[in-house]
Amino acid sequence: MGTLRLQAVTMGTLRLQAVTMGTLRLRVVTMGTLRLQVVTMGTLRLQVVTLGTLRLQVVTLGTFTLAGGDYGYIYACRR
Repeated sequence: MGTLRLQAVTMGTLRLQAVTMGTLRLRVVTMGTLRLQVVTMGTLRLQVVTLGTLRLQVVTLGTFTLAGGDYGYIYACRR
């Protein structure tokens, strides 16, 4: 019941537990860890995540856009 697009995931770990009724787009995830636990009825766009950790726990009924996250730790819990 949704769309998942992964273009490039390199030298890292990608975990998706639940993507429901929404759109998830990942362009480039390089040398890091991406964890998505719940993405429900919304749009999630990740374009560049490099050399770090991205954790998304709950993204519900909205739009989450991350254009660039470099050399660091990004924690996002947004409703």
